[in-house]
Amino acid sequence: MNLLQVLQVLTVPALVLGINVQSGSLRVDGTIKSLAVDSTNPRLSWRLESQSRGDSQIAFQVQAAGTDSLWTLPNLWDSGRIPSSDPFVRYNGRGLKSRSAVFWRVRVWDVNNKPSQWSQASTFEVALLQPSDWKASWITNPDFATGKNSLPLFAKDFNVGCVVSKARLYLLGLGVHAPEINGQAVDDTVLAPGYSTFNRTLWYSTYDVARLLKPGNNVIGVQIGKGIYDSDKPLGGKRYTKFAIPSQPLKLIAQLEYMCLLGTSHTIISDDSWASSTDGPYLEAHWYGGEEYNALKEIKDWSNPGKSRQNWTTAKLTTSPGGALTAPRAPQIKRCETITAVSVKPGPDYLLFDFGVNNAGTFNFKINGTGLAGRRVTFWPAERLKSNGYIDQSTMGTNIFHAYTIKGAESEVYSPKFIYHGMQYLGINLTLGSDIIWAPKASDMSMTVIRASNEQVLEASTSDKLFNGIHSNIDRSIKSNMHSVLTDCPHREKLGWLEQDHLVFDPVAMGYDIEAYGLDFMRTIADAQAPDIPGLIPTTAPEYVVFSGQYLMYRDDPNWGVAAIRFPLLHYEYYGDITILTMRYNVMSQYMDYLQQQAGGKPYMPDSGLGDWLTLNNTTPKGATATFAYHQAASGMAAVEKYLNHTAKAAEYQALAGSIREGYHSRYFNETGSPHYCVNTQACNAMALDIGAVPVESEEAVLFALIDSLEEQGWHWDVGEISLPSLIRVLKGANRNDILYELFSQTTVPSYGSQVVYGSTSLWEHWDAPTTGGSYNHFMFGYGDIWIVELSGLSQSSGSVAWKQIDYKPVVVGDLTQAKTSYRTPRGRASAEWSRTGSSLEYNVEVPVGSIGTVTLNSTLVTLDGGKIKAGMNGVTSTKENEGQTVIKVGSGMYKFHANLA
Repeated sequence: MNLLQVLQVLTVPALVLGINVQSGSLRVDGTIKSLAVDSTNPRLSWRLESQSRGDSQIAFQVQAAGTDSLWTLPNLWDSGRIPSSDPFVRYNGRGLKSRSAVFWRVRVWDVNNKPSQWSQASTFEVALLQPSDWKASWITNPDFATGKNSLPLFAKDFNVGCVVSKARLYLLGLGVHAPEINGQAVDDTVLAPGYSTFNRTLWYSTYDVARLLKPGNNVIGVQIGKGIYDSDKPLGGKRYTKFAIPSQPLKLIAQLEYMCLLGTSHTIISDDSWASSTDGPYLEAHWYGGEEYNALKEIKDWSNPGKSRQNWTTAKLTTSPGGALTAPRAPQIKRCETITAVSVKPGPDYLLFDFGVNNAGTFNFKINGTGLAGRRVTFWPAERLKSNGYIDQSTMGTNIFHAYTIKGAESEVYSPKFIYHGMQYLGINLTLGSDIIWAPKASDMSMTVIRASNEQVLEASTSDKLFNGIHSNIDRSIKSNMHSVLTDCPHREKLGWLEQDHLVFDPVAMGYDIEAYGLDFMRTIADAQAPDIPGLIPTTAPEYVVFSGQYLMYRDDPNWGVAAIRFPLLHYEYYGDITILTMRYNVMSQYMDYLQQQAGGKPYMPDSGLGDWLTLNNTTPKGATATFAYHQAASGMAAVEKYLNHTAKAAEYQALAGSIREGYHSRYFNETGSPHYCVNTQACNAMALDIGAVPVESEEAVLFALIDSLEEQGWHWDVGEISLPSLIRVLKGANRNDILYELFSQTTVPSYGSQVVYGSTSLWEHWDAPTTGGSYNHFMFGYGDIWIVELSGLSQSSGSVAWKQIDYKPVVVGDLTQAKTSYRTPRGRASAEWSRTGSSLEYNVEVPVGSIGTVTLNSTLVTLDGGKIKAGMNGVTSTKENEGQTVIKVGSGMYKFHANLA
């Protein structure tokens, strides 16, 4: 062995066994290398890895500098060694301001007080924080009118007299913007900006465009679509719309700032020197009803230098919609997946394409237009078909269609730019005849899945194909509704109904990293707090449709409004960022005050609101579900106050929650026959048990009443979306996973399994959707996914924050022979996988660095790595046997357990 080989061998253990900052894990306010951090003291975070069991961070050091070459003496911040086990800290260096560019890195000390190597440096830039940072003006083209001309194009010619070293384009177009520079899209985001209450928050986009600028003549071009901002009456009056408002002026504000290699800086702003045209190809781009695109009216090279714009008009100055220009934290909407059609079938007057799965996005159709100039082709999306094989839009809104007028080129592609749909099928009124010289193939049609680009952080599967199908369906509906807010469905409504955001929070947050997304979403909820009714949180955010009069119940229901309390609380418990509680504390408190006023001093709510929405048993009183929400609000506020160290307020809300539990019991408890609640509905019994309203002496009887009802209905539930999570939590908490296994194994209505065997690839709005209608792509019933995900035993411990404590308690039930889950926590990867053969159980777990795992196995015959388990060795901190179980506490690392279940 030569000297080099010896040195390599000697250095390997230090690299393998030491603690390290995981490559690519550095985040700023939950984002990766953000160009527009909306704060001067953002939260810096990282994840760790180590091959040693029981490892932990005991201290860290952060350095920040203005360039990547100042690490010897960092000019912005050197925190020094800070004792802490948390892998996050608030920036606390030299003051930052708008446009500040920051490079930063971190190192940590392990449990043996040995420092890691420095992480790779990451970067962020501060957004435009002050109104005075904006030199640009809002501009518009007042000539635009639906049905009169096209959606406006804007362009600005300018000269760059240098080699550009850095360039940022800050831009917002309302309703939807699509900017280009020199004929190229500025990046891969689509459908910006996201939803907002436009007179409160205006989400602008920030683009790195240095690569697009060149010395000499350059052009900024911007196409503007309507979006939900201008949901007016659609072109021709035949297209569907959820609601119609008076036409809104489409407008734009843009500011390009670039720096030359030699250091000079320049700014190009939107003003009345910009050119604009309403003679383009987009005649309509309705957010609900679809696009009308005439390719004959395309303006070639419209955003390239040298293009004559003598027939264009001059843009006019206009006013702001009123909201604060704000940089979003959330990952933006992007094209995340492409699915080629699996088949195409000809009909008597159409072609039918099938994508094989129900998703949300847009489509791309390749056309041979030779000899077809002027032919108008219409495209009809749908998520199901009629019995005769025709498109059926009854579940998503009728009529939704796009129209494309062919320009006559041999190769054309149509892809809607300013709208998305939920769909599995696409019908085209294109028939093969003497004038059609090409036969479209399935490969000529593809679907582009569009969603907020939150990172997927979960892998989960079991040995049961039905369970895997349920998990896949729920996950696909979550993705399909992960727009800039979580929508109810991606077609008919596209609105941010709030109840699902807390009821189904766990499946959403387990599936996707929503740390940054959740911060923006909570701002959207706060902005929607009603200006006309103090404290009220409406059922939707933003509140684009204001329900009133006989429809007031659709505006005001505590199970929807309580999202303003429950969502930030759950977000904090997942990610550990206390600012989501501190920044929105007043919103939460005001809503709690509103609920108390509505209760009128009573420990329960009146019979009002939407009830157990889409229940199959309408005998559950609306007052019961409203009182359940009232308790969720009070107990949630108690937890918020505890986390904020407001001891007196926490006690006050705990007492209120206790009185509400008593109120629920006194109002709905019924001892006729066996003890139960209301008229012995599954919903009332489940909610009573879930909130702890049932006296100890009656708990077993009420649980049996719930189970008896399930059994009498052939192991089916009849609950709605409000009480479904309670039913699942109650049964799991009572260790009746055997009952849950029966429920999830059902393949007849109502059940998750019936949707899988029906052939659905997403979750339905109604349990019996094929019969009663409703969307085929709602995620509001998606809470059940958490039971499947947690069959592996992996879950955050009760009372834990940011996955500091993790439970590993495998659910070995029914005919299952295997279950596994891998989840990227804020601290690192946590995983659990079990498999059984007869009475032999293998259980492999991974605990992230800095977390503590509690492994619970239903056996006293347990080994670790083939040997006896001893506290103080091999990462084990304690072990005990109790009532046939073995409970082992372990530090970070990977562990292989074996248990004999006999």
